[in-house]
Amino acid sequence: MKVWKAGLLTDKFVIELYVNTDPGDIAAYLATLEYRFSSFRCTVLTLPLTLMPERKEERLKIEFPTHALEDQQSQPVFLSDKEPFRDRSARLHSNELRFLGVALYQNHFYCVETDSINQYSVKEASGLIMGKSAAEEKDLKRIRREVKVVDQLSNRREDYTVPLIPEAVQLVVYARDNGQCVQCGSKEKIQFDYVVPFAIEGSITTDHIHILCQVCQLRKPGNVTVLGYSSP
Repeated sequence: MKVWKAGLLTDKFVIELYVNTDPGDIAAYLATLEYRFSSFRCTVLTLPLTLMPERKEERLKIEFPTHALEDQQSQPVFLSDKEPFRDRSARLHSNELRFLGVALYQNHFYCVETDSINQYSVKEASGLIMGKSAAEEKDLKRIRREVKVVDQLSNRREDYTVPLIPEAVQLVVYARDNGQCVQCGSKEKIQFDYVVPFAIEGSITTDHIHILCQVCQLRKPGNVTVLGYSSP
């Protein structure tokens, strides 16, 4: 059994899937949801989809019990109460396991894959999800501490004519690049760097910012450095 984070539930109840998540797989699962508690009040969740090859935009509406949205703050809740795991043999890819489950936990969507299921599968999956969440929270705290050091040891901010990078973007970039230069792997004198200079066409998003060390940054002409520091 394996578990990974597939997306996020926004405060407007919109499901935002991450780029590495197959939307067709998730849509097929959500379209066949079954509940034993249809008499309970439900909240409508929305999943925006782009259907290929026409690239047609659609919005899948899912009715989900409101009390389950509250429960998922303390424990994982599968999005199908009757059959938590879906047999996807008909459209199985070579690197996938046969059964797929989708659970919501603390406003994040988790996918669960397994070769076989039994009466203990939901409990096992819930434990894996909670363990993964705890590990990620621990990593996030560590990354926050390290990014704070970046902020404290940065060059004087008044020297810069570009907006500072929001903390949320810093955290994602730092974690994605493993706190090291994407060119040479160094962790010394690293800094957040715009892939495209902000003054030209740069933007403050995770796709347009990476980490470079001072040496590699100086080799890149016309660049704009936002933060510079020597790692502890």
